[in-house]
Amino acid sequence: MTLGTYMFYGGLACFGLCLVGLVITKAVLAAKGKKLKARFDEEYGSPETPGNKGG
Repeated sequence: MTLGTYMFYGGLACFGLCLVGLVITKAVLAAKGKKLKARFDEEYGSPETPGNKGG
């Protein structure tokens, strides 16, 4: 195998790992955002519900 072949497949592997990391990071941040939104809505009231405390 030549250096170019190693670089090509190494780039593909790195791209795949970065893509997997991005998906995992996005999932973790989305879960944290849902928890924070639920806590915020519980404390201040959701703007979508009529007669809430916050609105």
